[in-house]
This record gives sequence, C-alpha cells and structure tokens, in this order.
Amino acid sequence: MVKMRYIIFTILLFSLHSTVLGQELIFSEPKKMESTINSTSEEVSPLLSRDGNTLYFVRTFYEGNIGGELGAQDIWYSQRDQSGVWDTAVSLNQLNNQYNNIILGVGNNDSSIYVQNTYSNPLRWDYGISVSEKKNGKWQPPLELNLKFKRIGSFQGYFVPSNKDVIIESSNKNDSYGNEDLYIYRLEGNKWLGPIHLDTIINTPEGEISPFLCDDYETLFFSSDGHDGYGSFDLFMTKRLDSTWLNWSVPVNLGPVINSTAFDAYFSTYPSGESFYVSSKKEKYADIYSTTLSYEEIPIVTDTIVEDSTAYDTLIVDTLLVEIPIDTIKTEPVEVVEKEDRLPFTIQILAMPRGKKPNKIFFDHLDISHVEKSEGKDHLDRYYIGEFQTLVEALRGMDTLRKVGYSDSFVRKVEKYSTL
Repeated sequence: MVKMRYIIFTILLFSLHSTVLGQELIFSEPKKMESTINSTSEEVSPLLSRDGNTLYFVRTFYEGNIGGELGAQDIWYSQRDQSGVWDTAVSLNQLNNQYNNIILGVGNNDSSIYVQNTYSNPLRWDYGISVSEKKNGKWQPPLELNLKFKRIGSFQGYFVPSNKDVIIESSNKNDSYGNEDLYIYRLEGNKWLGPIHLDTIINTPEGEISPFLCDDYETLFFSSDGHDGYGSFDLFMTKRLDSTWLNWSVPVNLGPVINSTAFDAYFSTYPSGESFYVSSKKEKYADIYSTTLSYEEIPIVTDTIVEDSTAYDTLIVDTLLVEIPIDTIKTEPVEVVEKEDRLPFTIQILAMPRGKKPNKIFFDHLDISHVEKSEGKDHLDRYYIGEFQTLVEALRGMDTLRKVGYSDSFVRKVEKYSTL
C-alpha cells in the first residue's frame, strides 16, 4: 500500500522554551469510491455507522431522488458485505421527503441517526436537528431536538457525535466573521449551552463548513476557504487545548495528499483509521473518496545548543548560495523583535552560548543577509531566518531547510524571543 505523509504541528509555549510538539498524519493513497456509491451526480456528507458496515451519504442532482434531478437532497446508504465490498447504494426512503434531507450524525449502537430538521412545520425549522430512532429494523419519524438555532442567511450545517452531548454548527450569525463560522453547543444536564463561537483561530472572513469531531472530543476536522490552501475549500485539522472549548490550536492544512485545487470537504475518520472525504477534483460534481489515517508521534524539539558549529561542515546540498561574511548577520534587540510589523512566525536554525560565534561554513547554504540573531537573557544567541504569516507557511520553510541539512531547525513564534 502506498502511504503519503504530511506533518502537522501544534505550538506549545512554555516559560523558557517554545516547544514544537507534533504528530505525523499518515494517509494511505486516497481512492475514489466505487460506482456503487458514486454516481454521475453529486455525493457529499459521508458518515460511517458505528459497526463500520453502513456508509450514509447525501446525494444531489440525482434523478433517483424523490424530487428528481432538480429536486432537493436525499439520504442514501450502502452496506458492506462480508468480503468488504460496498453494495449498490439505496435511498433511505423512510427519512426522505420533498425537502433537503441531510444526515448529521450516527448514535451509539447505530440505534439512532441525526438529520437536518425538514420534518416539522417549516415555521419550526429553526429547531434545526431531528433524531430518528430505529425500532424493529425501521427508522421512525424524526423528532425535533429541543434546541433552537438562530442564524442569518439560508445556509446551516451541523455535526452530532455519537455521544450526542455536543453539537457543532456551521452558520452565519450576527457575530460571525465571515460567510459561515463554526460554533459549539454542549449539553449540561437537560440544557444546551451555547453557541460558543470558535473565534479567529478557526473562523475567518470567508467560510468554515463541514465540521467533524473525532471520538476523542479533541480533534476537529473542517473545511475552509479562508485559511491558506491549495484551491477553493480545503480540509484542516485543529486540536482542543483545554476543557473550556474556547482554545484551539492553529488549524493545519491536511496537505496535497488530501486537498486539491478544487472543492474538498466533509472529512470523517474513525477509530480503525478508515476515513472518508469529498472532493470535486476537476469534475463537475463532488464524489466520495476513502483513505486510511494513522498517527505517529514526533519527538519534542527544543533549542539545540551547539558548542562548535564546525559539526555542520558536512552539509550536502544541490545548490550553494553566494557566501556573505558572517559579520553581516543582524543582531535584533528584543524591542525590535517585538515590533508590530513583524510577521508572527520564524524558523530558528541554531542556538549557541554567548560569546561563541558559529563557523561561517554553517551559513553557506543560506542567504545570510536574511539571518537574524536574538541575544537571550539566558546567555544564548539564537539564529533565525524568515518571516511567515501562517504556521503552514513556516512549516513548509522549515521542511525546505531540513532537506538541505539544517536538521535542527524548527518553527518558533517571533514574540517568544522577548521572554528568552
């Protein structure tokens, strides 16, 4: 099996060091799912049953829907046989009507599913979620969840995890930054608390849609056209950092293995590693793709103190840049490092005890005019290069530096140099 790797990092700030703690996401080669699931129309919102044998999804612009090709969306499903083959998808007729029918979550034991509420009187559709229970092998008429959602605009999307005590909403509200923002609701006793706005770490002036919260209740996938990406909507991952649900890590793009130059959204993943997402690639309509996701811990990277930089004389590179005298390196006092017009991220390449100069050979493969030095209160001189607006851009720069031999380079927030 071909495996493709994309590294993501979460920046954690400690009192003495800025530490990069990470996980490596390893995706198997994505595959477009069989014609028993994908049609010549559009398939979105894939969600797997808890037993792993039923894949629910939403089909649009399909002549087999209740309203026909120009009608509303319908819920479909495919079942996996004992040999692992997906059967031809069929309409979930018990839950489809003339309106948009969308699956939002699957309950524990596969005994309930959550759907967008288009079953009540339209005047009550602000109660945006309904739940259907399975009895005697049949899905019962969906009943409203006792939670009213306030929004402006016509778009709304939701995800309900299997424990059904958290809801993630994508919609436009009065306090939204952009087209659609992400919000959290939490069930405390019999009362829903929220909406909790996920703020500017996640939400942008553009759109954030198709949220999926993993079973660990810490890992959130979503799609956005407001963060840096490869195309229109790209898939991202963020981690919840504490119990408040207010603090999240900087979202990280899942990379070119998953994302394309077109529309990519509706990522879902399960404890087995089996994962699904939707992409339009260069086609007219979006289709469902499958992949396998596994995680590999990356060791903590902290300041590497080098007593003698001649240890780096054996760097191997394809191209050498013009050598510039080491005395041209700029020493930046703390107050300059902190100035407001600096971009937030940089890449540290070296730390040495005060008074010891690095061997100039160390910088042979860099444009030394862009290397800067911070003289820390801890008597360490730290050398760094580059300014980056986003963590993703900085990580790409770090990857380039490591490939040409600067294996100890790592991303650091510029503001952190004022505390060292």
